[in-house]
Amino acid sequence: MSNNSAMMHGNTSEENGIEDLYDDYTAKSWLLTFDHRRLAILYFGSILFFLLLGGLAATVLRLELLTPAADLLSGSAFKKIYTFQGLGLIFFGLVPLMPAVFGNFLVPAMIGSPRMALPRLNLLSWYLYLLAGALLLFAGVLGGVETGWTLDVYYGENHALLPFTLTALSIIVVSFASILLAVNLITTTHAMRASEITWSKLPLFVWSIYIASLMALIGTPVLVVAVLLLLTETWLNVGIFAPQMGGDPILYQHLFWFYGNQITFAIGLPAVGIILEIVATFARRPIFGRTLIPAALAAIGYLAIVSWGVQIFPADLSGPMALLSSFFSMLMSLPITMIGVSIALTFYKADLKFDSPMWFVFGSLGLILISVSSGLILSVLALSDQLYNTYFVAAHVNYAITAVLMAGLAGLHFWWATLTGRTYPEGLAKLAACIVFVGANLAFFVQFIVGYLGMPQDVQSYPANYLVWQIASTLGGSIMLIGTVLMGAYLLWSVVFNRQPAGNPWQATGLVWKGR
Repeated sequence: MSNNSAMMHGNTSEENGIEDLYDDYTAKSWLLTFDHRRLAILYFGSILFFLLLGGLAATVLRLELLTPAADLLSGSAFKKIYTFQGLGLIFFGLVPLMPAVFGNFLVPAMIGSPRMALPRLNLLSWYLYLLAGALLLFAGVLGGVETGWTLDVYYGENHALLPFTLTALSIIVVSFASILLAVNLITTTHAMRASEITWSKLPLFVWSIYIASLMALIGTPVLVVAVLLLLTETWLNVGIFAPQMGGDPILYQHLFWFYGNQITFAIGLPAVGIILEIVATFARRPIFGRTLIPAALAAIGYLAIVSWGVQIFPADLSGPMALLSSFFSMLMSLPITMIGVSIALTFYKADLKFDSPMWFVFGSLGLILISVSSGLILSVLALSDQLYNTYFVAAHVNYAITAVLMAGLAGLHFWWATLTGRTYPEGLAKLAACIVFVGANLAFFVQFIVGYLGMPQDVQSYPANYLVWQIASTLGGSIMLIGTVLMGAYLLWSVVFNRQPAGNPWQATGLVWKGR
């Protein structure tokens, strides 16, 4: 730990920008705050907005897919909504969710620090996020783009210059917000730890955020370079990726998926960290093999960085590159299995408490199991020709996304008392967890079937024999929506109407719960 840590911890609360969380409700006190807890809440509101927009776009796409024919949207509108859904959910929802909300709120408290190391940088990252979101929305108002979330200019046919430029700029700006946030979290972990919080005693959630932030620092600049090259090619007509101008389109695939493959795991690692923290609390014992968990998380991060080629069609790769990417992707199952075994052995003969956060944890673990299993299947080169870009890939991604969101919901329920000081109805929370889990499996498992049968994941019309599967998928999404609405209702009730103080409802330990 830095020698300056003690001096940094000795600053006054005014210098640190630490305000009481709810004492001052003025707009200025929130919009210019340096309090990491308030910024976590501001980030949460902003991210929730884009998740809701992405969910609305997904609903429109599901309605279109209720019939085999393209009878609700034009082909161009379908591709634009498909693109906005991906960009909104991934770059503005899932990527910042864990570090910006849970990392901001919990990391300083978990390491005994009164603040983030760089509070002004923290505030700047949120404003960059808002600017990027405004650029994306403005691009949509001007007509949007048809590139898909990968900004693949060959996916659609109509790419108006201004909307495409604004979309690309929004991705660059939000990437800088992610970089600033990652720098802040890494610096905070190094420089702001209390003297008793050594690396060996660092909470597993902090380890997961730390490793995910390192991955973001490695991968995100490559995405920025790729998008800048796209803009250069678009504005200056320089042949970089476009084959008709002498460019190499596979080069863009390599640059994008070097970022895209590892960011999917950077999204998931903090979710695993949340699960580990909750399991340790409700099992009333430390995680089995706790000292090896950081090494397993680091191994997952390293293998995610070097296996990006698995995301590219094998025919576009050299033989050794395809084999190595497949091997590294399969090898990732070893540290993942190690973490799973650690969780299972933690449960063994434990006095396990089945409160509502654990219901979300079990749901997330079930979804992770299916996601990891399908990921192994997709890593097999012999199956790539049949499964590449089919609904099988979409099902795998949707299971991974929902697993992360369920882990986030587990964390939200677990730390709700520290955020609001209120309780929520346990029975309704357990019911919501069951509804979301059942809906997710109905919505996404059938996509494995249609993907195995060969249906591409980004088509608007399809043969009539796939209709029953699409109806089932839409029904599952509707069930998930019911569970989400129920959840929002009782959490809102707990804030507005419930005056019962929560204290420490789980008898949890750690610096986050100190004094509750």
